[in-house]
Amino acid sequence: MRFNIKKRGILLFVIVLVLFFYNCERNVNSNTAQISFDSKEYDFGEIEQHQELPFKFIFKNTGNGMLIISDIKVSCNCTIIANFDKEIKPGESSHIGGNFNSDSYSGEIERTIKFKTNDPANSDVELIIKAVVKE
Repeated sequence: MRFNIKKRGILLFVIVLVLFFYNCERNVNSNTAQISFDSKEYDFGEIEQHQELPFKFIFKNTGNGMLIISDIKVSCNCTIIANFDKEIKPGESSHIGGNFNSDSYSGEIERTIKFKTNDPANSDVELIIKAVVKE
């Protein structure tokens, strides 16, 4: 009989520990930001040289914590980023936009916009702008 009481005590202790750590994990993840995009690629299709064209990447913070965007970088001076929200509340949508200048490019081009977020699953984000520039 005494042996069964020890087993039950140990089993109860293990169950309590598992529930405790499970609850701690849920609380840590409950305040996490999560970025979700409509699309990470913007394709202008065929365009002429020396055009300045607007673009917009729409996204939403689908997490439960504040989404923070930082360290935005473009692959060339042909892409100008407009002002954007650096902090997005849970459930809110925002965008990163600006203008692309086809300058004297010709043929197929692909340019990138890279930035960091506090979303653990998407800490490094890359957006792509594509076009076919006609002379």
